[in-house]
Amino acid sequence: MNNKIDVLIIIPDLNLGGTENQLLKIFKNLSDLDIKIEILTIIQKGKLSDEFENKGIKVNCLNPFKWSKHNKYVKFLILTYLSLKYIFFIWSTKPKITHFFLPFAYWFAGTLSFFCPKTIKIMSRRSTNQYQKKYPFSKIIEKILHKNMHILIANSQYVKSELEEETNYNKKVILIYNGVEIPQLDSYNKDLIKKNMNISKEDIVFTTIANFIPYKGHLNIIKALNNVFTISKKYKMIFIGENRNNYQSTIQKKIKDYGMEKNVIFLDNDSNINKILKISDLLISGSSEESLSNSILEAMSMQIPCLVTNVGGSPELITNNLNGFIVPPNDINAMSKNIENFSQNIHLFSNMGKNSRKKIIKSFNISSKSKELILVYKSYLNS
Repeated sequence: MNNKIDVLIIIPDLNLGGTENQLLKIFKNLSDLDIKIEILTIIQKGKLSDEFENKGIKVNCLNPFKWSKHNKYVKFLILTYLSLKYIFFIWSTKPKITHFFLPFAYWFAGTLSFFCPKTIKIMSRRSTNQYQKKYPFSKIIEKILHKNMHILIANSQYVKSELEEETNYNKKVILIYNGVEIPQLDSYNKDLIKKNMNISKEDIVFTTIANFIPYKGHLNIIKALNNVFTISKKYKMIFIGENRNNYQSTIQKKIKDYGMEKNVIFLDNDSNINKILKISDLLISGSSEESLSNSILEAMSMQIPCLVTNVGGSPELITNNLNGFIVPPNDINAMSKNIENFSQNIHLFSNMGKNSRKKIIKSFNISSKSKELILVYKSYLNS
């Protein structure tokens, strides 16, 4: 093993999120790694840091302060301190490759890289560029930073096309899809899980796996369910996610307004996802923006059909009426009609889940995706 860092992954933190979980899965599926990889977090280590270190990936953290406790003026001073600390860290460790994940890490560390020694620079974008509308300055910054990158990695064809347009096709942009572990379907007892969760055998179970953020579309899903199940109550809606900025209370208020309290179950991100998917009949993704949803991949791997909005890379995973349903974003009527059709004819859609699992095994196995990323690293380390 080299004394110097071969690859330094730079990310805001290692809390529970799609990007963080995907990175963890990648490293879990790598054995006998002959390159030295470390992680540098900017704001805090995060809940997943111990799991990375248990896999032999050292996690460094720039920030010794409690970020959330301070106002914007103090945060500015902290960022100034962290900037100097970052430059010192890069100069002292001299990583051969720096790999930026998530916009904040790209803006912060990518900009500071102009003051650091030469290194191979890689940026992975794992979302659509919708955030640039909220932060107009980001479009300008990223246009400059893109020119300084050796390679840009997208996790869907949709995102790849966006990056190619942003760089006027003058930069190398490659596609590495998200991957998922292939679970054993017979590892879970569906009837026992339902019994333990007080869910009737006759209940149709819908599941949404998404942190509680407005653009994830939880309210649209609730409205669609209310349109369909005005009389019959033989269903359960399971929401799994982290309560961001207490947005869950807004969702719960709408549920109470519709009298759906007994039909909706909230679970946190620490739940056994595959266990919940085992009892699910349909995964619903109501997001208004998405690059490539890990929750859709997870449902497909568990042989569950999916109802998804036509955003980002979701149509790259779901083919309408083959392994699920695609509806326009924010179209509650279309979502309602598909939920109703599925609920009334559930026996007709048994092959949808099987088609999904076949697609995952063929094209989205985390083992093959991990190897694709390592091959990118080695192509630069060996050049």
